[in-house]
Amino acid sequence: MKFLMKLALDGITPSSNASHPPSSSIGNVLSGCLRVAENLYNHPFCGRASWSLAKRVQKQEIKWMPIIKATTHIQNSDVHSNLRGQSILCVGGQTKHYPIYSDLVEAAGGRLAIFHGDSNDNIEKLHKLLEKTDMVICPVDCVNHEAYFTVKRYCQCSGKHCALLDRSQTAVFKKGIEKLASMTAK
Repeated sequence: MKFLMKLALDGITPSSNASHPPSSSIGNVLSGCLRVAENLYNHPFCGRASWSLAKRVQKQEIKWMPIIKATTHIQNSDVHSNLRGQSILCVGGQTKHYPIYSDLVEAAGGRLAIFHGDSNDNIEKLHKLLEKTDMVICPVDCVNHEAYFTVKRYCQCSGKHCALLDRSQTAVFKKGIEKLASMTAK
């Protein structure tokens, strides 16, 4: 598009070497671009594509997910009654904190599943875990990019509750659990 606009401003059309007045050249290029866009939009494949996830995105897409910090104030912090029977997936984080993460989730009445993203884990495993769990918590300082973007896109498209943490510290993880509990209370 930028190349076509540059050609139009220079008074050159891509179909011929004959120079035209700049105004008609711009009009020709823009009308050509509009025809191409209309042809792409009306292409038969667009109507036949049946992506169930794409249909769900239109209905329940979440526009943003807040980053939770240790200083974040959570309105409803009654974690014990809100996470009973819920499964929470932790994506990333430091392995030395996993026992504490598990204790915090179990104290709130939930179950914790962990996807670390090391060489033993693969994205297919992450997709299966995302489908099986009820909520997701993700410390963004200690997770690989592919796992982070997979979690973010999945939660935006599915409407699944997600807490993104700015650090993998246990105090921030506890705030994330409180945020998830307040989301389920609504």
